[in-house]
Amino acid sequence: MKLELAISILAEICIWNEVNRQIILNSDPQLEIFLRLLRNSSLFLKAAVLLYLLKPKAKQMISTEWVPLVLRVLEFGEQLQTLFTVRCSPQVAAFYFLDQLLTDFNEDRSLENASQVVSLGGLSLLIRNVEIGDVPERHKAAMIISCCIRADGSCRNYLADKLNKASLIELIVGNRKDSNGSVIALLTELLCLNRRKQITKFLNDLLNGWGGLNTMHILLAYLQKSRPEERPLVAVILLQLDILSFYREIL
Repeated sequence: MKLELAISILAEICIWNEVNRQIILNSDPQLEIFLRLLRNSSLFLKAAVLLYLLKPKAKQMISTEWVPLVLRVLEFGEQLQTLFTVRCSPQVAAFYFLDQLLTDFNEDRSLENASQVVSLGGLSLLIRNVEIGDVPERHKAAMIISCCIRADGSCRNYLADKLNKASLIELIVGNRKDSNGSVIALLTELLCLNRRKQITKFLNDLLNGWGGLNTMHILLAYLQKSRPEERPLVAVILLQLDILSFYREIL
């Protein structure tokens, strides 16, 4: 009870100003105390929220325990946590930590962390979060899945089969400027399947669209507003879908 109260007090203090946040973070530079809190079976969700408010960087998250502990937060963190006046979803915290772990280290360590996400069964959690939840977290889930594919390409077949294609198309329809093309990058990665039969099945599923909207029309509209670096990727997906549509018509 006292530990939970201390977590809530620290959360309240750190949102007052940046100086307080830095003082708290500097008092535990390697986050050893937070690792102990994240291991705590009853307080790990509140601890995750507090740590998220402190915004630690990857260089502070050097322990190999981080990935499994963060995946546990992602799995059980659907319910909002209340720390006095602070209300926050632990899943938002988990995605912040995963972003740090998989993108802000050097390439070798980032790939190692992504491989650990795959080996620990984190893909099923990420697939779930592409389909449900707030849009920013769904985009982040797509981005993290792309990181996992780059670390372990053998998971492509599993993802191509299990990911809900309508959910991916929905994210393109509701695209946000801060999504960084996460869905397009993921679709491009998934087109690199080994077997033509698997690619055809994946494209067929994509063509089914979302909410009665045609996928090719959605992608054409997206192409017109996408950033220059995204356009070749969108064009490749469109070309593949167009070829498949042509064969559908003549068969």
